[in-house]
Amino acid sequence: MFSWTVIATTGERFSDFAPYVASVNDAGTVAFQAALRGGGTGVFTGSGGAVAEAAGPALLAGVTSHPDLNGAGATSFYGDLPGGGQGVFLLRDGRLQTIADTGGPFASIGPLGPTMNEAGTVAFRANRTAGVSGIFAGDGAAVATVADTEGRWSRFHGLPVINRGGTVVFRADRKDGVQGIYAGGGGSIWTVAETGDLFETLALFPSVSDQGTVAFAATLRAGGAGMREMAAWRSSVSSLVASSLASSSSHRLALRTGTFRVRSPVAAISRMTPVIAASGRVTVRATA
Repeated sequence: MFSWTVIATTGERFSDFAPYVASVNDAGTVAFQAALRGGGTGVFTGSGGAVAEAAGPALLAGVTSHPDLNGAGATSFYGDLPGGGQGVFLLRDGRLQTIADTGGPFASIGPLGPTMNEAGTVAFRANRTAGVSGIFAGDGAAVATVADTEGRWSRFHGLPVINRGGTVVFRADRKDGVQGIYAGGGGSIWTVAETGDLFETLALFPSVSDQGTVAFAATLRAGGAGMREMAAWRSSVSSLVASSLASSSSHRLALRTGTFRVRSPVAAISRMTPVIAASGRVTVRATA
């Protein structure tokens, strides 16, 4: 049995909650972006009682992404700076920190939005200079490059996701046309899955658990004309890291579990977003 808790509604204070999704932590606190009736946008938090303003027009010219929320109540999001430009921000213990902004080495921030882990490290997409995009991670003290288009990748997709150990998982296209899901950390990159003999296309939004298990959706090579089998899969990044550390040769992780398969148009694959829990259980929204 489920019960509904109203966090916020449009009215005297809020005029709209579109277009960004809200996030919730294990304590039941919800963080969301909203447009204010008096003008401007902000990030707000609530759990069914009073709604608190985490960051509003007094701090930023606007909020331009969903806010991600961790267990400690810290939030990260993209926003516009009052003096112009864009930034990635971390709001922790009542203090707004700039992770990265266009006043430094970045030409633009985004698209989509950031994700963060329990330590407050934020993973995000950005363009360093015209034509050079990348996946980055920062904690307010330093920003590390996870992967960029100066390397083997031509384009990045979806949201980079980061787990408790600081591993960043992302979806990218290689310059030779191969699609892949990769995990990065400590200056190294590991291949989780790539298109080839098994997979024809990979969905845009993988997820990763704190135990290092990656969940993603894909279409398989086998299938009839105009239709492909679609599957959600789990793979263990921790096994891949251990394998890579044991040998200097290139390793590709064997996919461990096919969670389910359905018949669906190929176009639907990009909209599948598997979510993986700490237990390893994978949840996927699908239409029969």
